[in-house]
Amino acid sequence: RKAAEEEERQTIEKMKAEFGAFSTLEQQNILYYLINERLYWRLIYYMRRYPERLSSQGEYSALGVGNEEFIKIMGHSGEETNANEWLDSHYVPVSNDAHEHVKQFEKQINALLEVESECPISVIKKHFALTNDEFEILSTLVSAMCEESLLRLMTVVWADATLKLPSVTFLCNLLSDEDNNKFNHTLELLSEDGTLRRMRLIYALHSEYFAMKTPLAYMLLTVEQPVINA
Repeated sequence: RKAAEEEERQTIEKMKAEFGAFSTLEQQNILYYLINERLYWRLIYYMRRYPERLSSQGEYSALGVGNEEFIKIMGHSGEETNANEWLDSHYVPVSNDAHEHVKQFEKQINALLEVESECPISVIKKHFALTNDEFEILSTLVSAMCEESLLRLMTVVWADATLKLPSVTFLCNLLSDEDNNKFNHTLELLSEDGTLRRMRLIYALHSEYFAMKTPLAYMLLTVEQPVINA
């Protein structure tokens, strides 16, 4: 195990050295690619963690709680559902592969963001002193707004035809990896007093379904065009 860890460390260090030799535009393109790939595999991993939210009785379900999800809510799962079979039939990669890809891209992104660079992605993280978790929240939303294929995949994944933007709860689940502490931490970062909203890097919109103030968990998240353009 130590040998494998040392080999990985050397690989990351080599990647950082090579990254530093690229032009600013090339650095921007590399980071942009890695960020999009991380989001893609996070979406795949989410589908494998919550298959019952997407499929009901062998069909895609985006109109509410389907049969499989209701069974799980009732405390039964596994043999009674065929939601994973639906994912298999649509060529969705398996959970372990997706999780490994997420971890690998995460390590690469965090490592390259340590390299001194004037590319816009690095500058935003440094200028606003964003943590890695804050940066992933922001970059996830920006990727979805920039790449139509990722946004369309995301709308499939959250499986709610009434929503046109990701909710706070969805994003917390997407980034939490079934870790309740990470879920709560992400929720805290998305609070009104958090850096991302306080600095207006992201906006949390109220839902039309709440007559009074929308609870944070059900607010919808978006990024304004100047941040996307950067």
